[in-house]
Amino acid sequence: MWGGGEQTIKGCILKADLKHYFDEVDHEILLKLIKRRIKDEKIIWLIKRILNNHKSENKTDYIKNQNGNGKTFWILKSKKEEILRIERENILKLIELKNLAKIGRELNLSGKMVSKRFKTYEKEGLIEKYEDWWRLTQMGQKILGIDESGREIF
Repeated sequence: MWGGGEQTIKGCILKADLKHYFDEVDHEILLKLIKRRIKDEKIIWLIKRILNNHKSENKTDYIKNQNGNGKTFWILKSKKEEILRIERENILKLIELKNLAKIGRELNLSGKMVSKRFKTYEKEGLIEKYEDWWRLTQMGQKILGIDESGREIF
C-alpha cells in the first residue's frame, strides 16, 4: 500500500554500489550467480554496465598517514605501491640504528609501525633475526644495491 490508498507498486530497488564492493571478485562468476536469482535481462544489463564502468588501473586505495594515527588519504594503487616501496627502502637503509624508535623518528613513523614493517620484511625474506637485532639478507642487500660490507654496488 502506498499513501493509504489501494495502490500497490511492484518493482525492485538496485543498490548500485557493486563496483565498490566487488572489485576483487571475478565479474563473470558474479554475473552467473546473479542471473540465477534475477531473470530480467534489463536488470542484468544494468548490473553489467555498473561492473564494467570501473577501470582497474584507476582503482584507489588508502594508506594510513606516517604517524599511524588513523587519518587516511586516498591514492591511486600504483602510487601506493611506489610509496610503500620507497618507505621499505628507507627503513632498510636505517636498519643499523638498531632502535625502532630512532628509525621511526628518522622517517616520521611510529615505533609500532616500524615493528609491523619489520615483520612484513622478514616474511618477504629481506631481513632476518641476528642475535638481538635484524640484518639484511642477500635479497635485502640486492634491493638496496649494497654489498655485505654496506658499500653501494654500481
